[in-house]
Amino acid sequence: MKRRKRARDDVSSMTLAFAVACGGAIVACAAATPATASSTTRVFTPTDALDRPAVDDADAVRRAFARDFTLGVGTSAYQVEGAEGGRAPSVWDAFARAKVGSARASEYARGIDFYRRYVDDIDMVASSGAKEFKMSLSWARLMREDGSVNEEGFEYYKDVMREVLARDVTPRVALFHWDAPTWLCKGNDAVTCDGAWLDKDVIVGHFERYADAVFSRLGDAVKIWTTIEDPLTLASLGYGAGVHAPGRRSVKEKMLAAHNMLIAHARVAKLYKEKYKRQRGQISIDLKAGDAEALAWFARPLVYGDYPDRMRAELGDVLPSFSEDEKAALTQSMDFFALNIGSKLKPFQLREALKSVQARYGDKEIFVTDDGVLDQGQAMDACLNDQARIEHIDGSLDALREAKEKGVNVAGYFYRAMFDDVDWVEGIAARRGLVYIDHKDDLRRYPKLSLEHYASYMRGEMVKPNLGAAIRRQSSATADAFFVSLGDKRSGETLALRGFITAISAVFVTAVLLRSAPVVIHDDDAQRERQSLII
Repeated sequence: MKRRKRARDDVSSMTLAFAVACGGAIVACAAATPATASSTTRVFTPTDALDRPAVDDADAVRRAFARDFTLGVGTSAYQVEGAEGGRAPSVWDAFARAKVGSARASEYARGIDFYRRYVDDIDMVASSGAKEFKMSLSWARLMREDGSVNEEGFEYYKDVMREVLARDVTPRVALFHWDAPTWLCKGNDAVTCDGAWLDKDVIVGHFERYADAVFSRLGDAVKIWTTIEDPLTLASLGYGAGVHAPGRRSVKEKMLAAHNMLIAHARVAKLYKEKYKRQRGQISIDLKAGDAEALAWFARPLVYGDYPDRMRAELGDVLPSFSEDEKAALTQSMDFFALNIGSKLKPFQLREALKSVQARYGDKEIFVTDDGVLDQGQAMDACLNDQARIEHIDGSLDALREAKEKGVNVAGYFYRAMFDDVDWVEGIAARRGLVYIDHKDDLRRYPKLSLEHYASYMRGEMVKPNLGAAIRRQSSATADAFFVSLGDKRSGETLALRGFITAISAVFVTAVLLRSAPVVIHDDDAQRERQSLII
């Protein structure tokens, strides 16, 4: 099946017509069909806004802060796209088959089908009010071993960027999030994967050629880049502990992989700043912020040109050395701090970590580019009513506000993941998204309470959303219909028309009326120019 394009077919037009005919009471129309199946449905009425809970002082302060702050959501290519579209095998495919079994490998190969459903998924992102959308690219989808380019992969990402830009959302793109092509392994043996990030002479050149191809094709659409997502975790778990791909276990290899990632980052940043200066973008690297000493492993070379003295004293020859040219390149390679905080930092710890980053490494803008909460083994209703995630988001925003009030140059926050993706270790059993993915029912998307709550911040609302009327189990034939109110926009659509036989005449009448109405598309010159650059 080909990827889904933006153009809607006649069935979608009929769906829209029916929604208009219902006069805005979409849920009431859906619920009127005969009750033959059970589904989880969020029900809203026109009076919901009148019943919203009062805003306390703390929430009012948080909302005022959020209105002037960059808020966004994120995804990771390997965890959402699936393997369709000519993507070459990655080390994670091989690792899954060899270490965790065929079932997990199948989960990775399927993802959440973002590759085909990206139009509707980006609709949800835009409807949430997100100012920016952070995503990664699949190296294995874009490049071949001989250095040639897979243009089909680039056409896919161009399509994605068009959809993001058309909705006035800013893309923020990571070049690499752990899914290295298997051809980087010596002899294409991805099970043991000798080579890859262990071979400086090979990996740095390949990464630079890959980045060059990306910047030349997508750089006019993307103005905010990061090179590598969380190199600490890849080095520690992939090369040190062996529990992530490529599954190697060696302290020396852990330090060497991390060293080569830093060099590759610096080379790519230098390439971008010199060859693609006209694009007037920014570039950095996503670093893990949980532990100050672990952060120093990467942050100190990036700011001061070398590893901490304590690391050198403890590790001796196990810790590689940088050349003078490499040191100079490192210190010029980071335009802003991009910090991955995960879910391990409590609000007061996050606040202190941000203060420490500024005190140790200077006054660069700080963006929290990855924050999330994992759920495991919960029923669908419990996943949808995710109060713990709401509390976590509130706590993170409070910590960011308090740090900013103390003079820390913190500028943005991204919750990842927007959707329940396929977890690196637990697969589909672990859920961290704002949108529930039903793997038992054609990967249907169900917004969680946390999306409604976080969306109210992203849209700059000063009133809490009404979460009380949110979710109940309802008997209905329209198990594939789900509606959630997101301000002036509606996220989601009716995915099937069965059960609407009694309303078919209204569908056709309204469709005719809609066809006669003019369609107005708003677009300003700057937006149109950016979109035209990737056509």
